[in-house]
Amino acid sequence: MRILLLPHSFNSLTQRLHVELRERGHAVSVELDIHAAPGVTLSLA
Repeated sequence: MRILLLPHSFNSLTQRLHVELRERGHAVSVELDIHAAPGVTLSLA
């Protein structure tokens, strides 16, 4: 199954989900949602 994750950051929870899905044979893509609300700063480090 092909799965697209749309997280705000690639944090530990997102990483864990990504690994679990790939280990189960799914094709996983990640697109970061970089459109934040006004006044919100995102850190992608």
